[in-house]
Amino acid sequence: MALGLARGGRATLLLLHVLTPPSPFAPPGGKIPSSYLALIDAARREARRRLAALLGQARAAGARARGRLVAGGPAAEILKVGRGWRPDVIVIGTHGRGGVRRIQDAADRFLSTLAAADRVGLAIIPGPGRGVDFTENHAEVRQALRQITGLADRSASRVPVAEAKAFIERTDTFRWEQFVAAECRDDTSGRGELCPQELENEAAQVYQRYQERARMGLAGLRAVFEGLRGVEGPKTVVLVSEGLGGDMRQELQDLARTAAEAQVTLFVLLLDTPGMDISSQRPTQTTQENRDLETGSIYDLASLARGTVLRVSGGADQPFERIARELLGYYLVGFAPEPGDRDGSCS
Repeated sequence: MALGLARGGRATLLLLHVLTPPSPFAPPGGKIPSSYLALIDAARREARRRLAALLGQARAAGARARGRLVAGGPAAEILKVGRGWRPDVIVIGTHGRGGVRRIQDAADRFLSTLAAADRVGLAIIPGPGRGVDFTENHAEVRQALRQITGLADRSASRVPVAEAKAFIERTDTFRWEQFVAAECRDDTSGRGELCPQELENEAAQVYQRYQERARMGLAGLRAVFEGLRGVEGPKTVVLVSEGLGGDMRQELQDLARTAAEAQVTLFVLLLDTPGMDISSQRPTQTTQENRDLETGSIYDLASLARGTVLRVSGGADQPFERIARELLGYYLVGFAPEPGDRDGSCS
């Protein structure tokens, strides 16, 4: 919509990206984890990448476009820039997803069942959004939860993750050659000689997003776990995700050790991924192989962190009910010594 208005009215388009710093999730009076700075840097890099991509699209479409990245609350920053730049029209976009709404509703119902003395918190990984540190004020957490929008990058791409990995990592050149041959044979843009190079460029972008998403997700989780070190007793973390991406085994093992030190048990609510980008009506190639690449790290992390993965394909109440049962249950372990256990022998 904004692009159409800019081109039609020969106007200058200002693309404003407001980056809301995620919560450090430190206990009251506690030290902010060092990994929080890494998370902020990763979020800033991702915001710059998104903004550069949008600028490129706008300029390629013939619009005069400028970009600006600011940090703060979206409403306040949009008004501040509006007062200074005095635009004729402000177009506001969001990346909300229906799956997120189902989770929000189910989480709200789950929070309503907790005891008044139970402390809860909300961390948004990697952001943006307003997190809430540990508190007994459940209403504050529920309000912040309702304001979250999904930010998964579902931009349509001709190159699936599996093919991008095969090309960038040079693990299966034959597979990549077959893919290029099939795609360029069916290309109807009239630019067939440029098709292979365009696919290579697109593969590099897909692979970069795949790895950067993993780095940002792991950095965010590390910041949360390190913040929870200062909170006494065992803690349960519920992660809502569509997948981490990346292939970072050593980083996962390090993160699992941090979770153990913080006495964290991790439950993952894994959302199903849509197979179509609505804005472009192009398939996003969500084959089982690509889905496994996106979610494999999630299963590994949950297993290492003494938790489990609960898939969410419809309503989300059942996974939360499972978590509630786990929180209510406890195990009493005992043993009865045999007569020979106390005779001083080591057998």
